[in-house]
Amino acid sequence: MVVHHVALSGDTAVELNVNKRNPAKAFYERHGFVVERDEVLDIGQGHVMDDHVMVRRSRPW
Repeated sequence: MVVHHVALSGDTAVELNVNKRNPAKAFYERHGFVVERDEVLDIGQGHVMDDHVMVRRSRPW
């Protein structure tokens, strides 16, 4: 898993964006990710991405 490689590299967290309505949010939560903040990104032409920024902290292996 990516989190394992992050820990081995010495980094401390994996961060990702997921749309607030994306059912994949539940998958990430089951794998230890938590919502750290919400973010609205203007992607142009009147469109925005309304996301949760989710983080999973690594732990010593």
